[in-house]
Amino acid sequence: MDLLERQPQLDELARQLREAEAGRGKIVFVAGEAGAGKSSLVESFTSNPRRGVRTVWGACDALQTPRTLGPIHEIAASLVVASPDAEHGEHSRPEFFARLVETLSQPNHVTVAVLEDLHWADEATLDFLHYLGRRIQRTRCLLIGTYRDDEVATAHPLRRVLGETTGQHATRLRVPPLTQAAVRQLAKDAHRDAERIYEVTGGNAFFVRELLTAPSEALPESVRDAVIARFMQCPLTTRELAELVSLSPGRTELWLANSLLGDVHRAADEGIARGLLRLGDDSIAFRHELGRLAVETTLSSARSRELHQRILDALIQHGADLSQLVHHAQLAHNAGAIIEFAPRAAQQAAKLGAHAEAAAHLAGALRQSHALPPAERARLFESHAWECNLTNKTPHAVESGEQALALYRELSDTVAQARVLRVLARVYWQLGRRPEAEGSVVEAIALLEASAPGRELAMAYGTRSMLAMLGGRIGEAVEFGERTLELARQFNDAEAQVQALNTIGSTLMGSGDKNGFALVEQALSLGIEHGLHDGAGRAFTNLTTCAILHFDLPRAEGYLRRGLAFCEDHEVYTHAYYMRAYETRLQLLLGRWNEAGNLATALLERYFLTTNQRIPALITLALVRARRGDPGFEPLLDEALRIAMPTAELQRIGRVACARAEVAWYRGDLDLVAREVAVGLEVA
Repeated sequence: MDLLERQPQLDELARQLREAEAGRGKIVFVAGEAGAGKSSLVESFTSNPRRGVRTVWGACDALQTPRTLGPIHEIAASLVVASPDAEHGEHSRPEFFARLVETLSQPNHVTVAVLEDLHWADEATLDFLHYLGRRIQRTRCLLIGTYRDDEVATAHPLRRVLGETTGQHATRLRVPPLTQAAVRQLAKDAHRDAERIYEVTGGNAFFVRELLTAPSEALPESVRDAVIARFMQCPLTTRELAELVSLSPGRTELWLANSLLGDVHRAADEGIARGLLRLGDDSIAFRHELGRLAVETTLSSARSRELHQRILDALIQHGADLSQLVHHAQLAHNAGAIIEFAPRAAQQAAKLGAHAEAAAHLAGALRQSHALPPAERARLFESHAWECNLTNKTPHAVESGEQALALYRELSDTVAQARVLRVLARVYWQLGRRPEAEGSVVEAIALLEASAPGRELAMAYGTRSMLAMLGGRIGEAVEFGERTLELARQFNDAEAQVQALNTIGSTLMGSGDKNGFALVEQALSLGIEHGLHDGAGRAFTNLTTCAILHFDLPRAEGYLRRGLAFCEDHEVYTHAYYMRAYETRLQLLLGRWNEAGNLATALLERYFLTTNQRIPALITLALVRARRGDPGFEPLLDEALRIAMPTAELQRIGRVACARAEVAWYRGDLDLVAREVAVGLEVA
């Protein structure tokens, strides 16, 4: 079928390729609704390759929990770039990104890299896109990313990448629906009712194509019916193949189809001839995802579960990717397989810095954990609480942490209780629940001091030191920080050492001693060296916020840039969002009111923020509005005060008091200025 009304997009892609050939790499985001013809556009553009231009493809799949870096691994394999795995260490992913970008920068090659269906991309793939977006202009690469804009809501993770990938090196293309004139031209040769087709499809290119290739006597009422009508006309072997392929988002490897159905080549040829399937070098897929979904709906629940179980058995024998195993185990309702593979998939994802995927895998395992022994359930809840803490899903971290604690108490496992209490202390603090945070860490220390000292006691001391530092209790912070450091060195524990150096250094910085920067930078180096994503992220956060407190703004900007890149690359969002919140203050101090206000608004509207993250954003937005004379700042300051007071922390309450006093001063109400300031002075 002819590719109509797409010449402007093809011309723009050709222009962007010429820029890449000249050494000015480009990113083009191709958007459109499902079935608009995004893939057809890109396939047409790449079908006549220019001399010296290589084309590589990667596709995101609609798995329950997407494969970590799945499409990036496909591109890397085409470029013969070694991919990381869990065995190569926690910090292998940034090295992999750097190698891949280096390959795309080679002067003897121009590369067209296509990433399909970014709306299904895992967090790690989006991290790579963000990473490459900051460097694309120094490569000889044209990166084309396709996505369904009707499936990318405001809070969708892809929105962050789209919003931050801007400038002369980034271009947006939209593939609009076909006009009625185009549908009329396509329908003319098929002797079909063009007006009826346009009415049913709205010009969606996939719908139009499907309707025009269906038998005229079976004109369907919907596209789903069109796909199913064609599906039902296929021989039994082709229908069985299509059913199997419909259960694997993206594509199905030929070895898998052959192992379950025998030689499928003839059945595949029939499906291709009828416009239902397409064949790759070693895989088979539907021509369009909508076709896969339509066929999938024809399967009964029992038939679907049976096929997913057969796929799962074959994948287990083949040693397939753990994310694939978990996907099919969930849809086969195989609780045993979910319990077996989901925690392993989570562990692998966490090692690679894909903590959001790790949390999702553990959540899936917990849904099937009711029959597990209490000790195993407790470990799942504990792991889930930690991953949710790292990814800023703090309410879920509290829920799972409290479940784990209750189970460990039933088991009388004091070491495990203390371990979970330490995590709960952190998440309670993040939510502004200081009394519970303090109580949890005191209980953890009491449990551990009753037995021989070890790393767990060091980590508990470290948490008490952190809470004391945040509460302004300098002597206590230093005392327990030094206890942590002593035990960390005694037991050669890098994580506890990073925690102690972080807190002692931050205490010094907060009290005006700039020598503390060196200690926190030491913590940062150790954290990165040992793949401690949380410890390194906390170091970046402390360095950034303390540099802002010292008004060392160039240093703060440097730490912020490096820290955000690290935390977003490793999905440590609890620290990333905290730095983003303080970035609003940095922008305000630099006089960039537009940037400060826009960032604060985006944070408050699009993301869940903990108390310590929300307060700086509220204050910044309120001050921008108040200084401009804009309305709407009073509710922001009222909320900031309401959530800051339970923290009992000067750095929270003091900033709110200062902001409220500033606004009172603008009004000329000096009595109110004094009352607002008194709130902060009382805490100080």
